[in-house]
Amino acid sequence: MLFIAGGCALSRAEVERLIVAGKPVSGVRLTGKLFDGFTFTLKR
Repeated sequence: MLFIAGGCALSRAEVERLIVAGKPVSGVRLTGKLFDGFTFTLKR
């Protein structure tokens, strides 16, 4: 969550709302344990 917040200049609360709404899309499940080798798209 912090990675997405920092990279997209969003607050953690906003990222949390986006995650609940299913806006970040990735080929792998974004569990918070990955730190390398993944991409995601933020549908706004």
